Amino acid sequence: MTTYLKDLVDTVAFTDALAGGFISERTHHADDSLRVYSYTPKTQFSGRWTPETRLARGLMLRITDNDFAQAEVVGRGLPKFFTIEQVGSDWGRPKLVDDDEGVTVEDAPALSWEAPAFVADKMNGALGLAYFGPEGLAVSTKGSFGSTEAKIATRWLRDHLTADEQARFVEYFEGSTALFEIITPERPHPVDYGTTEALFFLGSVAHSDGRWTPAQADHFLAAELRFGVAPRLAHSTLREAVEAPYRENTEGLVVTLDDEAGQHLYKVKPTEYLELRKAFYATETVDLVGLLTELSSEKLEVITAADVPLPKGMRNQEAVREKIEAELLAPLRERLAEVRAVYLEVRGDVLPERAVFARNASKTDVPTAFLFKAYDEELNGNKLLANAVLKTLVKELRKAAADK
Repeated sequence: MTTYLKDLVDTVAFTDALAGGFISERTHHADDSLRVYSYTPKTQFSGRWTPETRLARGLMLRITDNDFAQAEVVGRGLPKFFTIEQVGSDWGRPKLVDDDEGVTVEDAPALSWEAPAFVADKMNGALGLAYFGPEGLAVSTKGSFGSTEAKIATRWLRDHLTADEQARFVEYFEGSTALFEIITPERPHPVDYGTTEALFFLGSVAHSDGRWTPAQADHFLAAELRFGVAPRLAHSTLREAVEAPYRENTEGLVVTLDDEAGQHLYKVKPTEYLELRKAFYATETVDLVGLLTELSSEKLEVITAADVPLPKGMRNQEAVREKIEAELLAPLRERLAEVRAVYLEVRGDVLPERAVFARNASKTDVPTAFLFKAYDEELNGNKLLANAVLKTLVKELRKAAADK
C-alpha cells in the first residue's frame, strides 16, 4: 500500500518550509522524480521544529510535476528526536536539547521515567537509509543520495549481499525503511571504531505511521545476512538509562519508550562524550579552551602536573589528547613554572607578612595577581593559581585567533 506525503503532514506547510530554507531537497542523479529531504541548520538554530521539519530527516519522495499533494513516500527515517539533559539531580527539571547546536527545545518535558524502555547503543557514524532506486538497492544519508557515506554504504551493501539476498531485503522491507549506522575510517567520528567499515542495522520505520522497530540480534539481517546490529543494553527504564555510568569510547544511548501516550524516542549523551566531540571537531586552539576552563580548580591543578592522565572525555582520541597537551596544557605548565619560580624568590626562606610580600612582588615582571594566588595557595591551600594563569592564556589565545 502506497503512503503519500499528504497522509503524514500538511503538504502546504511542507512546501513553505522548503521555500523558506528550513528543509533541503536533493535530487537523485539518475532519477529526477526521486528526492531526499532533510531539516537544515536554519531549522536547528531557530528551533523551528514542526511536524514537517521533524519528518524531513532522510525523507525520500517520488514526485511528478512538483505536485507534493501526490508525492509518494519511498523512504523515511525517524523523525528528529532530542537529547535529555538533566539539570543537577532534580528529576523534576530535565530538558530536551538539540545537542548538535546546543539549543534547548523544551524546558520541562513530561517524561515517563518508569515506563518499559528499549535501550540501544548510540553508534557514532552517519545515518543510512536503505531504498530501492533506479540502480537497485542503495543507501542514502539523511540529506544526500551522493554523499561520501552514502556511496560507501551502497558499495558495501551490494558487495555484502548476493542478488538473491538483495531481492529478499527489498521484499522484506516493503512499506518500511531499514536504517543503518554507516561506520567507515574514511569519515572518522569522535568514537573510534578503528579500521571497521560496515553497516550496523539500527531498526526499521513504517512508512504509513512512522512506527519504529529497533533492531534485535535475532533479526534476519543479523542472523541470515550477516549484518552487525546496534547493541541492546540491559537498562529497562528511561531512569536507568539516564543514570547509567559512562561507557568509554561510546556516544551514549537511544531510548525507545512505548506507553499510553504512544511511542517516544530520546537520546542520552554523557558529558564525557560531549566534551570529546568539542575537542574532536576543534580547528583552533581557542576552540579547546572550554574543556579546561570548565574544570574545577582542583581538577585543573591535578592535570597540570606531569604524566597525569586527562579526564575520560578528553583522552579517547590520540589526536585530541596530543592537541590539548601541545596547545593548552604544555603552555599552561610552562607559565605556571615561571610564576612559581619567581614566587619562591619573592617569598624567601620564611613566608613573609602580606604587606612585605606585596612590596617585593611589585618589583618583578610577573603580574602581582599571580604571585598572590601562589601566596594564598601556600597560606590557605585554595589552589587557584592554575585557573588564574589559564584565564590569561585563554585571553591571549582568543586574541590571536581574532587577529588571524
